[in-house]
Amino acid sequence: MENFATFWRVFDLASREAHLKQLETQSADPTLWNSPETAKKLMRELTGLRGRVEEWRGMERRVRDALELAALGDSSMLAELEKEIAEIEAEVARLDLEALLSEPYDEADAFLSIHAGAGGTDSQD
Repeated sequence: MENFATFWRVFDLASREAHLKQLETQSADPTLWNSPETAKKLMRELTGLRGRVEEWRGMERRVRDALELAALGDSSMLAELEKEIAEIEAEVARLDLEALLSEPYDEADAFLSIHAGAGGTDSQD
């Protein structure tokens, strides 16, 4: 439960879709490109949000399809169902990590500097 707030923010598709609609409305404004910086920022946010929403909706469809396949009770489909479940679990693990890195600055670039310290030539390597 320690990550509940993070998961809620990621899984709250309704608010993300509402925000996506708002951004799409703003992007349709003919005066948007009067301010190129604002337009670029809005279009970047729109593209990123649209990708995330589509990704989560796709995951939702995959889970729903797997549940329907399991409900059929056809043992000949068991291997395919197990493969799909394994793929869904891997995708959820990836999305879980992405949810942990979903703060405003997590998509920004960063510089990492490593400086040699005391300890001789081995520590400098």
